Amino acid sequence: MMEWQSDIIGYNWVFSDETPSCIDNCALRAYLGCMLEESCTIGDTANIRAGCAYRGAESKLPVGDIPFVGYRNVDIESGIDWPHVARVKVDLKRDPHWLEDGDILFASRGMNTYAYPVVNPPPKATCSPQFFVVTPKRSSLLSSEFLAWQINQAPAQSYLSRFADASTIRNIRREVLSKMPIFIPSMERQIIIANYAKAARRTQQIHRALIDNTALELSALATQIMNGKTQ
Repeated sequence: MMEWQSDIIGYNWVFSDETPSCIDNCALRAYLGCMLEESCTIGDTANIRAGCAYRGAESKLPVGDIPFVGYRNVDIESGIDWPHVARVKVDLKRDPHWLEDGDILFASRGMNTYAYPVVNPPPKATCSPQFFVVTPKRSSLLSSEFLAWQINQAPAQSYLSRFADASTIRNIRREVLSKMPIFIPSMERQIIIANYAKAARRTQQIHRALIDNTALELSALATQIMNGKTQ
C-alpha cells in the first residue's frame, strides 16, 4: 500500500490493491478530505439530458458546420479534443440544446463511463446521444469541473458499476446517474481540488512524454548498434 500526504488539500490519499469496491458514505467523506457541507444526488443539483438526437448513423453524417463531439474526441486525461471534433450536418429531430461552458459530457455506454467538463466550446456545438449532458443548476453552488472529477473517482465509478444495465455493452441509464450520491464542499474547496486534479493530469502527461521520448532514443540507439554504428 502507498500513502501520500498532500499539504495543498490537507489530507491523505491512500491507495491499495485491497481497497474494497464498495465504499460507504463515511469512507467517501474521508476520501474527499474535508468537512463536507452537503450530501445529495446529481439529480438534486444538476439537469441531465441526452445528447443530440438525429436521423441516420453517426459514421454517415455529411460534412457540415456543426461541431459534433463523439467518443473518439474525449480522453480521461486531456478532456475534449476540440481541434479534432468533426463538423457535420445533422438532420435534427428536435430543437438542439447547444453545449455551453460549464456543461459536463457523461459517457453513458461502454467500459469508460467518465465525465468530461465542457470548457470554451465553439459556437453551436453538440454531441452524440451516447452522452448525457449534465448542467449544474445555478442555485447548487457546484463547480462543473469538481463534479466531473468526483464522477470519475473510484467511489462514483463503483456505484455506476453496481447499477449499470447487465449486457454485453455496459449502459448507464439516466435514472442511475441522477440518483448517484455526491458530496458538495465549499466552492473554495471545490476549486482547490479541481485545480489540483488538473495539475496532476498535466504532470502525468509530461511524465508520459518523457517516457515515450526515452523509448524512441533507446530504439534509435539499438538500430545504430545493429547497423554497426556505435559512434
